[in-house]
Amino acid sequence: MSVSKIVALFGLGFCTPHLGYAQIHEQFKCPAGAYRLACDSYEELVQASDSSVSDINLACFRESEEDFFVIKVGYVSSIPGSWWRLNSRYDYELNPKATFPGWVGISTFKNGIEDSSQNPYIASSGTWFALGGGLTFDGHEWSYRAKAGAGPKPNSELEITTDQITLSKHYISQTEKSVNYSLTIQLSTKRFSESFDVAHDAKLSFAETGRCVEVKALPQLPEPPPLSEEQQARKAKAEYCAYIAPADADRKGYCRSSMTSYDDYEAKHNTDTTYAHNPVEAAKQKKQYCADPNRPAADDGYCKSSIIYSDQYEAAQAKKNQK
Repeated sequence: MSVSKIVALFGLGFCTPHLGYAQIHEQFKCPAGAYRLACDSYEELVQASDSSVSDINLACFRESEEDFFVIKVGYVSSIPGSWWRLNSRYDYELNPKATFPGWVGISTFKNGIEDSSQNPYIASSGTWFALGGGLTFDGHEWSYRAKAGAGPKPNSELEITTDQITLSKHYISQTEKSVNYSLTIQLSTKRFSESFDVAHDAKLSFAETGRCVEVKALPQLPEPPPLSEEQQARKAKAEYCAYIAPADADRKGYCRSSMTSYDDYEAKHNTDTTYAHNPVEAAKQKKQYCADPNRPAADDGYCKSSIIYSDQYEAAQAKKNQK
């Protein structure tokens, strides 16, 4: 079964918002020189609207050969929240636990026909994760069933980083030879090299080189979203309390509080001080304060509590958090 048919059968051809394939391919240019033969074969399939070369990311060509291969990457989340998280200082950092299931297919075409007996060829399932400021994919052969008499299932590994695509595959050939196949694509230049190492038979071993052309960009790590006004205010408070407040005894209470604005905290703190010996009046002031629709949402806990004075509530919360 071809890679493209596996995609259709299992619903792995994810719909993503992007340019139509015909529009993308208008930007495609065949590499110059001896790659023309393979590129003409590829473009023949494109002109015929063949689904096996639709929505691909890379088309790769060998010199002076008609054979070529294509690489297609399934959907990867571009939502920033899938990869980034806010730390206690309200700075965005990569979430070390963030992963996303993925699928990558590589298909080889010989004489203009998709041929699963030719390498590179793989339907790989795996996991995307953030590493070193970019996305990395780690995958293995997926849903492969060896035909009767065709030898055991091959061992394979596929990795995509910001710099390279690498595929390693061990299989038994139709002539019962043990073969180690490897492919490396340097993404900055789109050059590739591949080798077929036949065990105990150096004469049958050989290597090839070639060039790939990007048809659609590979998945990239999205930028973190901008901070909201509330998050910016909390970030400013976190920085203030970390570097300035320790030397300012009058503001340590503000740093322990859940209030973002120091002016709001000071107004409420002054109310606590004014009615320190009049709990009845202080309770009225609390009720009035909590009824204000514009008060900070962070004070919901204080307003729901039975504690009248906000500084006492904050002290109780701080003691609770220390446990």
